[in-house]
Amino acid sequence: MRSPLAISRVALVAALASGAFLLAPPAIAQSAAEKPWPWPESADAVAAAPDSHEVLIDNESVRVLRVRIEPGEREPAHTHRWPSVMIVDGPARIRYYDADGKLRFETPEGREAASEPHPNWMGPEGLHAVENIDDRPFLAWRIELKDG
Repeated sequence: MRSPLAISRVALVAALASGAFLLAPPAIAQSAAEKPWPWPESADAVAAAPDSHEVLIDNESVRVLRVRIEPGEREPAHTHRWPSVMIVDGPARIRYYDADGKLRFETPEGREAASEPHPNWMGPEGLHAVENIDDRPFLAWRIELKDG
């Protein structure tokens, strides 16, 4: 059973999702609609990395994902087709790998965890993988803004 704190966070994410499409600049929304997505559906985060991506809401306007990567785990390579708002609720040190499996970013040691969740704007992401190199789980909410 979820704790009251977890339920309130899910409610917050759902509330943000209901109006989140208003955050997308029109130019970004248009460019995403005009370009065909080059990756197969099988590369979508939910299909390719189901152990770390849980669907909380999915409709014609928005998809809300709970992203959790356990300590020492590396998720399979996957994509995110739509622009999104990501709220990191459980920061952890990570390594970010590109489509070729090349390390592109590693969280520096000694990085202080944010005291409160902070939203970040993210564009669509091609094939990538994230590895948790911390001793605590990485937890985030990803609000994907669909075309249309």
